[in-house]
Amino acid sequence: MTAINFYGESLVSDSGNGASVLVVPDSPINLVDVPSVTTAYVVGLKWEVGQATGGTDIIDYRIIYD
Repeated sequence: MTAINFYGESLVSDSGNGASVLVVPDSPINLVDVPSVTTAYVVGLKWEVGQATGGTDIIDYRIIYD
């Protein structure tokens, strides 16, 4: 297999081993408030990583408040 982009064509590489790549990991689990951190202006949260990580370490999550 080769890849082609703006810079040209890559060297030939071996085919994959059939592994699935997860683009989006599982949601975090056991989400809880941390009262010692939570104030009127700060929310302290604690959680554990979900089961499926996509094969790599989870380094952060995006937290959205609405």
